[in-house]
Parts: sequence; C-alpha cells; structure tokens
Amino acid sequence: PTASGPMPIAAQINGRLYAIDSDHLNTPRRLTNQQGQVAWQWLITGFGETAPTKAAQGYAQPGISSANNYAEAVSFELRYPGQQWDEETGLSYNLHRYYDAVTGRYTQADPIGLEGGWNRFAYVGGNPLLYADPKGLKKVILLDPRDPGYSAALDYPDDPGKCIVISHGSPTSVNGMRAPELNKVLDESGCGSLPVKLNSCYAGAGHNSIASHLARIRNVTVIGSDAPTWTDLGDEPYHPISDNPGSILHQVPNISRPGRWIHFGSVR
Repeated sequence: PTASGPMPIAAQINGRLYAIDSDHLNTPRRLTNQQGQVAWQWLITGFGETAPTKAAQGYAQPGISSANNYAEAVSFELRYPGQQWDEETGLSYNLHRYYDAVTGRYTQADPIGLEGGWNRFAYVGGNPLLYADPKGLKKVILLDPRDPGYSAALDYPDDPGKCIVISHGSPTSVNGMRAPELNKVLDESGCGSLPVKLNSCYAGAGHNSIASHLARIRNVTVIGSDAPTWTDLGDEPYHPISDNPGSILHQVPNISRPGRWIHFGSVR
C-alpha cells in the first residue's frame, strides 16, 4: 500500500509473470515481461478514453530483425484504481457502479446521493488526473451546494484508505447529527470498516467528542480536530484569531495557533 492506496506491482497471466508500472494514482500504465519487453500499455489521457495498446499491435524490440520480434499479447483488465474492464459492456466496473471512459461519467447515479456532490454521475469532480475513486463513491460532503466551502470540499483530496466526511460541526455533532445518526449515514455511504476522518470543526475536541463516540460505535479509528477546519486552506486545522463567537475574527484562522488531528479508537 502507498499513501494513495494499494499499488499493483505484478501480475501473473497465463502462467507468466509481468511487472506493472503504475502512475501517481496507482493506475497501471505498462506491463513488462521477464525479458524486459513491453507487453501492454495504457497511455494517460483525460478520462481513460483510449484503449490499451497490446504487444501484437506494435511493440517491436530494437535490434531484432526477425518476424517474431514482439512481446506476447496479453489481456489485462485493471484500469483506474478500483476498476476492472468489462469487455462485454465496454465499461469499467467500479464496485458500486460502472464507469464510461468515453463520456468520462458513471452510468449510474452515486448511491450515496447528493452527499457525494450535486452531479451524481461525475467521476472524481471531473479531474481523474488528480483524483481516484476506487469504490465508485465520493467523499461524504454534508454541505449545501450553495455553501461557500462547497467547491473547496469537492477539491479536497480523496484518500482510498479513509472515509472522509466534510461538514460543519461542533464537539458533539456533525451537520446537526449526533454519532448514532452520523453512523447510519456512513453505513449508507459504503464506508464499511474504513477509518473515518471528520473534516468538521471541533469534531475531536473535549472528553466526549463526536469523534470519540463514533469510534466506539463503529469500532474503527475516527480522526477529529480539536480546532476549526478550513477546507479551502488545506488539511491543517487552526484555532481562530478570536475565541469570541460573536467576533468577526472568530471566522479568521490564526496560522500561529495550529490545531491537532486526534485519533480515537484502535489504529488499524
């Protein structure tokens, strides 16, 4: 595993071993056989719309003049992280739904509803060169699309190893929900046994925070901050310049007073 999730490094096909070269998102881009010959290659394009090139389609080996100068052709079905190519449909299966590279969209609506964003068919916010969506789901965004922080929430990096929740909150609630209610939303969102990160103000603050309560309910690690989160500024939580909720400076981060991400429950 890497910071971006599991990285494919090798494949055994028809009894032969191939090395896999992957890109920055852990998308497989090239297969090389034991003789160092390229047997399969998938070029980087906007939405993965080009078909992979196989050895028999033109990988001549330098310095070899015989007719048999190509690596053997192989069928390799992995595509973007979490996707498997389906020859019958011409689509990529993404666990919860199918992805159509020609249109750059899913063919089914996001099963977590508008919590994944207002466009329920979009793939990773229209930016597959920067983000991945291994399960065919999105971040759990509990913000109104008209909220000033909504666009920043869409741009917030995905983490295949975590269920990320982006919302307004307090030490005891997220989007007005207590831990049991939020737990149901995460179940419906397909978070399963993944660790949860609550990108919500003060979700980890205090002795009985919603993060600690949620960790006990789900029996997974839950990460919460002891300070406000400022999604448009990145991942770092900061305390406000003024601790007075009535002051306008309460809405301004004090970068000299960083907060902490606190882990609750067992680290897996």
